[in-house]
Amino acid sequence: MYIRILPRRKVEISLKEVSALWKSICLRGWRAEIQKENFEKEFARYIGVKHAIIVPSARAGLSILLDSLEFQEGDEIVLSSYNYHVIPALIKLKGFKPVFIDIDPDSWNINTALIEGYITPKTRCIIATHLFGKACNIEEIVCICKKYSLILIEDVAHSCGAVYRGIKLGKFGDAAYFSFGTGKALVAFGGGMLVTDKDSIHTNVRERLGNITYSKHNLRAFIKIAAEVYFTNKAIFSLFVYPVIVIMNFIGSDLVDRLIEDKYTLEDGKIVGNLPFYDFQVAVGQVQLKRLEGLNNKRICNARLLSKLLSDIDKIKVPPVADDGTDVALYYCVVTDKIKALRKYLTLRGVDTKRGTIKACSALNFFNNSTRCPVAEKISDNVIELPCYPDLTIRDIYYQANLIRKFYGSKLLK
Repeated sequence: MYIRILPRRKVEISLKEVSALWKSICLRGWRAEIQKENFEKEFARYIGVKHAIIVPSARAGLSILLDSLEFQEGDEIVLSSYNYHVIPALIKLKGFKPVFIDIDPDSWNINTALIEGYITPKTRCIIATHLFGKACNIEEIVCICKKYSLILIEDVAHSCGAVYRGIKLGKFGDAAYFSFGTGKALVAFGGGMLVTDKDSIHTNVRERLGNITYSKHNLRAFIKIAAEVYFTNKAIFSLFVYPVIVIMNFIGSDLVDRLIEDKYTLEDGKIVGNLPFYDFQVAVGQVQLKRLEGLNNKRICNARLLSKLLSDIDKIKVPPVADDGTDVALYYCVVTDKIKALRKYLTLRGVDTKRGTIKACSALNFFNNSTRCPVAEKISDNVIELPCYPDLTIRDIYYQANLIRKFYGSKLLK
């Protein structure tokens, strides 16, 4: 079989973004503030909200938002256990208590049927995470928040452009935050956006943003971004990165994973050295916003095809991908109890995969959590992310699907 070499992820940047980036650099400072305001207005219009605010990062945006809400020390914030550990770490470092809720076994989003059982007089807020591009049951969470007078924050870092019953995610909460990192649906080389319909939140966040001290530059961050764009190119990856991964596999080293993955510590919740949202990021973001629907549609098509090709294998759990826009399939993750063997098998045949880095935060020691979340904890260490980005062809999808089928002894597809 002819080997196809597929990077685990690819930064979705076209010549349009490159052109916009260079124009911005050449016209540095020209109409900069006006362009930022235009980007915020365009994004707010796209989501369907009154206000959108550019923030240094999604993490910084959430931090500023929580400060603006003026919660008291010891107040409780409810969120999904299966989560990016930085979010509850940030909550805990601010003196609040993250309250972890187990997940729905099919969607991997928060199990809304369990939420009310964890609400106490100290509960102030629910953070509704739309994980891997899939909308959670946000309508039911809205009802719970109204019933108990709670603030609702949407985490849309993975799901920019997804909808729930025809309404864009980010519109349901009192506020929502988005991420524009290189691995996200809308890429602006970092930074993010806060959105809200509430004038009071908008005013408070704007005021607090004005008091932020920004780093002048961060060479390490720029090098990391440049490396991600360069080395996820198929040709470059095949020549320089893939051979290293194969060698590491051969000698039994997980060096590549350790270099790029999170270390899972409470300190990861700290905000260190905010970078400004540069003019070139605005230019790239505006182009990406125009391309977002097309890119998401390609992701959805690839994910639906991959799930169809793998759905009859009972030894691997694949995600159902809806065709109604509720899942933009940013990350395609499967569950298997043969994670090491399958990853090695695929790697040696050209398909690079990513070990799942979302964890069952309820089981992480530094949260000292006494309540178990068995569904999240069961899948947490058995997740693999497969390549499923817009740049892949139908042949690429069939290639990796047939490799997985062969690994499990299933009939190959033509």
